[in-house]
Amino acid sequence: LHLSADEPPAEFASWASEQRIQLVRLGAGADANMLSPWKPVSEEVVVEGLRRVLDPSSYPLLVMCNLGRHRTGTLIGCLRKLQCWSLTSVLEEYRRHACAKSRHLNEQFIELFDIDLVRVPEHSP
Repeated sequence: LHLSADEPPAEFASWASEQRIQLVRLGAGADANMLSPWKPVSEEVVVEGLRRVLDPSSYPLLVMCNLGRHRTGTLIGCLRKLQCWSLTSVLEEYRRHACAKSRHLNEQFIELFDIDLVRVPEHSP
C-alpha cells in the first residue's frame, strides 16, 4: 500500500513491476487534496487501508508513504486501536517511529478514529 497523492519514483515502480508486486496507491485522485504534508490522512484512506491490511488475500503486504512516518504511522496507529492496544501504547509507538517529527494532528486523528468504521473479518490475522 502506497499512501501518497504523488506517483512513486519511476525506479521503484519499475522494480515493483519486475518483482510482480502489485503497487496499490491510496490517496490518489479525489483524496489527493487530503494528503498535504500538513493535514492528517483522510478517514476514507485509513478505512480503505485497514480493509486491505485485514484481508489475508493481500499478503504479503507492505504499508508505506513517502517518509514512513505520518501517513503510515497514522494508519498503523488506527490498526493498533483495532487490536485493542491502549492509547498510550499506540501513541508511544507512533512517536518512536516519527521521532522529533511527530504531529499532534496525527495523534489526535488516531485518538478520535472510530474503529466501528472497519469490519474486522471473523478470522483476522
